[in-house]
Amino acid sequence: MQESEQVQPIPIPHSNCGTSASHSAILQLPNDVFSLIFSFLSPVQVASCRAVSKSWKVSASDHLVWSKHCLDMWSDKVYVPREAEELLSQGRALEAFVSAIMDSKNCILSEELLTSFDWKFKFKA
Repeated sequence: MQESEQVQPIPIPHSNCGTSASHSAILQLPNDVFSLIFSFLSPVQVASCRAVSKSWKVSASDHLVWSKHCLDMWSDKVYVPREAEELLSQGRALEAFVSAIMDSKNCILSEELLTSFDWKFKFKA
């Protein structure tokens, strides 16, 4: 693109944008629909959606949304903190996700971490 060329924004007709009818139609969607939509978003995007409204906070805090994110995050991990697994099994997936993120920033080896693996040693001949 040359310097003289400028990208022109696409005009949006104001008569159809933000009408109360379209706004209320979105608000009438069931929480299950919002939860399904949120399950396709990244964890950061879902966390942002929680700040939109009370109903979005409920939908974006849904166990199914965050359990999917937990399982996605843990799929390639060798170690998942026991506390996070317990929270997930108790139906507290958002807390499990946060717990696992906090544990990933931990720089100290814990007894749980060291004893959760079968350690094998092999000496060279």
